[in-house]
Amino acid sequence: MNDHLKPTNHREKKQTSRNIEPIEEENASKHANSPTMIESAGKVQLSKLYEANRRGVFLVFSTNDGNSGSQGTGFFISGNGIAISNQHVFDGYSQHFVKLHNGSVFRVTEILQQSHRSELDYVIFKVDTEGQKVFPLKVASYIPTVGEDVFAIGNPKGLEHTLSKGIISAYREQKSLLQTTAEITNGSSGGPLFNMNGEVVGITTSGIGEANLNFVVNIQRLGLEEYIY
Repeated sequence: MNDHLKPTNHREKKQTSRNIEPIEEENASKHANSPTMIESAGKVQLSKLYEANRRGVFLVFSTNDGNSGSQGTGFFISGNGIAISNQHVFDGYSQHFVKLHNGSVFRVTEILQQSHRSELDYVIFKVDTEGQKVFPLKVASYIPTVGEDVFAIGNPKGLEHTLSKGIISAYREQKSLLQTTAEITNGSSGGPLFNMNGEVVGITTSGIGEANLNFVVNIQRLGLEEYIY
């Protein structure tokens, strides 16, 4: 198996606690509404959304020989192993594997639906999880508005489960594509873009980093009703 699919070890830094002086009761509401406290609350929320959804995101490796190939991101939309990624991650390769958050590696066994790369650039496929339970992500029922906060989870350059945050900055191609400031780089293609309810609004597809121009397939264009159950 390719090195891209080997489990990654991470070291966690120990945090030290410190004594915090209590806030006087009459000033509690003032402190709670301060910009610092509001910003802190937002960070906690994003952290919780990340932890709740990272299990449904995985690394994709496509190959012909088991060594060289294409690496991207994908995510589950049903508990029986149906998943989504970008078509360009699969193009030109005969074998496709996924690596889950816990290091398990499984084979893609069936392509259920795919687009032409010049159109929406998506592929829907079945993963043989060998009986292992997977975590499907929730799909949003609406298109996010311009200016709405969003976040992405992907594997840029093979750095698994990387979080990025931004806003919806524009609609393109009659809302078939969403433009976002959430960063998308090589290896993140095919991953989910979430709203702040933790629902998938799009499939991350491409980005121009120096200009912070990133593009996402609007997931409402796929018609996933028959696959989500």
